[in-house]
Amino acid sequence: MNILIIGAGYVGISLALIFAEKYTLKILDTDSTKVNQINKNCIVYNDSKSNEYLKNQENLVAFNNINDVDQSDLDFIFIAVPTNFDEKSKTFNTDSIDKILHRLHQNKSSSIIVIKSTVPIGYTLALSKKYSELTIVFSPEFLREGFAIKDNLNPDRIIAGSESSKANEKVLELLSSFALNNDIKQIACKSSEAEAIKLFSNTYLAMRVAYFNELDNFVLENNLDSKTIVEGVSLDKRIGMSHNNPSFGYGGYCLPKDSKQLKSDFGFLSEHLITSIIESNRLRKQYIANKIINIKPKTIGIYKLSMKKNSDNFRESAIVDIIKTLKTELDSDIKIYEPNLKENIFMGIKIEKNLTFFKENSEIIVANRISENLKDVMYKVFSRDVYNKN
Repeated sequence: MNILIIGAGYVGISLALIFAEKYTLKILDTDSTKVNQINKNCIVYNDSKSNEYLKNQENLVAFNNINDVDQSDLDFIFIAVPTNFDEKSKTFNTDSIDKILHRLHQNKSSSIIVIKSTVPIGYTLALSKKYSELTIVFSPEFLREGFAIKDNLNPDRIIAGSESSKANEKVLELLSSFALNNDIKQIACKSSEAEAIKLFSNTYLAMRVAYFNELDNFVLENNLDSKTIVEGVSLDKRIGMSHNNPSFGYGGYCLPKDSKQLKSDFGFLSEHLITSIIESNRLRKQYIANKIINIKPKTIGIYKLSMKKNSDNFRESAIVDIIKTLKTELDSDIKIYEPNLKENIFMGIKIEKNLTFFKENSEIIVANRISENLKDVMYKVFSRDVYNKN
């Protein structure tokens, strides 16, 4: 079987490394650095299971241009490119997918095209009608950054959505063949239903984060112990322990943009909860910033920009919005410790490379997630992390 994956982000690479155990893989990406790494068998990939699968890199061949890819023998084409939320149009920017599908249509592709990128509800159906000769399936991913290989191998469910039951069956067969659990639930449905499952799932997770952050607001104002209350609530089996660790707000690749897209997809249909989730997250970041402002520190150290431990993802990071507020409201010396940044300046703020100097010269250290690196200066640390986990 021959497979092409378009997009060498963590979704695409995780799939490629798994598929390469059995099949020949082609990867297409506009990033020449990634392409060169793949072709030299030296992918730099931060994932808990990467070492077990990087040995199959020799089965991967990368390209910069789709015209260089022989498409005549491709059974599947997976599209896993970013779709950022456009604040002006209030919808995902799907330009990259549109261009890919237009090119595949021109090339008269006979492959099953599987969209892994998150898209608006109804997008796949509209493209399937526009390019009726193409077979397009939407199959949502539910992967955690840093654990994408593990999550692909141990999925909660596998979903294939299209108007073709035959195409759905083939996609489910391929994806389930790598699952370690033979009893994994498989759902074949319409493409719009699969798209809705993706957006409603991530918005629910955003809701949980916002809920426990509001709980933490109450705790702070009433001088209560956050961990005690969070645990007392979460031990109810109907509620559970996931996504309950207080933070500065949800962020990252998926939750902010997916909740905004779902709100947009409601259109003129009445909704209140989704809007409230988005607003709650904004207010949480403002609340955290105000807490720091009230301390009036002369020097502020920002410990990492990433949303989670073991991550280099700064996209929509809550701390970035908090920094913007601090810069506006305080005349404090702010420094950032972020080892994943190559630059020396971020948002006009110096990036401190020396951790010891950073800790010694920060009156308060603002950390979304606590690290072992901070254990010796916990008296300086401002964080709402109660479980020391993502």
